[in-house]
Amino acid sequence: MKLIIKEWSENYTAQVVAVPKPQDIGLNTLNAVQILWYQALVGKEVQEWEIMVMIPAEAQISEDIMYHNNLYSMSCLNKDDTKSGYIGNQRRVRAIRLGWHSSNCLLLNLQALDNAWIHSRWLNEWDSFNILDNKEVCIKYLKSVKESGHWNKTKWLTRKFSKIDEKNFPEHFSTLHLWKFLDSIKSYMRMIITQKLHGTSGRFGFVEVKIKKSLIDRIFNRQRYKYDYVAGSRRSIKDGVLDGFYNSDVWNDKLKEIKHLIPKDTILYGEIIGYVKWTSSPIQKWYTYNLPVGTNELYIYRITSNNHDGLAVDWSRNQIKAWCKGNGLKEVPELVHQKNYIFYHFTPEVWLDVRYHETFSNAVVVDEGKVDEGIWVRIEDETFQPILYKLKSPKFLEHETDMLDQEVLDIESEN
Repeated sequence: MKLIIKEWSENYTAQVVAVPKPQDIGLNTLNAVQILWYQALVGKEVQEWEIMVMIPAEAQISEDIMYHNNLYSMSCLNKDDTKSGYIGNQRRVRAIRLGWHSSNCLLLNLQALDNAWIHSRWLNEWDSFNILDNKEVCIKYLKSVKESGHWNKTKWLTRKFSKIDEKNFPEHFSTLHLWKFLDSIKSYMRMIITQKLHGTSGRFGFVEVKIKKSLIDRIFNRQRYKYDYVAGSRRSIKDGVLDGFYNSDVWNDKLKEIKHLIPKDTILYGEIIGYVKWTSSPIQKWYTYNLPVGTNELYIYRITSNNHDGLAVDWSRNQIKAWCKGNGLKEVPELVHQKNYIFYHFTPEVWLDVRYHETFSNAVVVDEGKVDEGIWVRIEDETFQPILYKLKSPKFLEHETDMLDQEVLDIESEN
């Protein structure tokens, strides 16, 4: 049996779980099941300790599983066209609320996999996967550019020469959900909790870039380099091309403001919040953090020193704070910084569905009527790279679902 987790879908895997005791919530046909910090609304027939597969909100279920289990809300798409399910054509698991009760994951019995000819016989509790025996089960849902009806020049423009060597300007690594890895955090590790801001990720570096080859360079097959300032989003390098999202480039605009501060062979990673500069377009709808219209701010959460071979050494949290303070930049608000916190003080529920500025004076004030997205948890030990986890609020997951339902363009997903 081969279990595969796909890149960028690490937080959207199918997880084999033993169902805890279902809770009667006063609905005629549904009970609530809480698994870690997720909740599913399930039929009354689901029993305690039943082995099931949990799929989180905003994962996309495979076509085979949808078809063979009659999960499509449009009955004509199901194997039995006399039956209709509760999942739309996009095959998204949605975070919803029925009255006071949230549901931000889906529970399927193992027979649902067998129905789609995906054999579940050898699965064990806590097995996690996107692909099982070369058959897709679920992946992260991503709205395509074609689907959104939005033309992004960076995805259509082909350039003959790119000066950026990706090893010298790497993407920020994927951050995993904390609930899967609580047991791996040891008492000697330093735990830092910071506010997770909802904007668009950016990276900004002063690194080696390629010089376009001359005729002599091509003859001798050599590549020369020079230092230059470079900007990028989470997944794309913004090499001087306007972004089609708002016919602007928030990343290179921000680079122009801060590039004189960036040391050689250094990359800053941060979150840009507020508005696309000089416009009334929010970077994230309903999450402008009360900034003046037409302005935005950058909050740094990671800094690395990189060499020509692509080796990156992370700065410590204290180094990041000191450098940002000395250069007039902002770092993501720090809420907790201590050893042993995970064992004696950390209660995940305390951090969910709340507004952090009401408890922490240094937190960025979230928009009226909204809860904070969640937290970053940074673990520092003796390695070159810290371990980063995230924890998202259930009400924020419902906000994300609502934005996708409304087909609101998302600058973070598009880039």
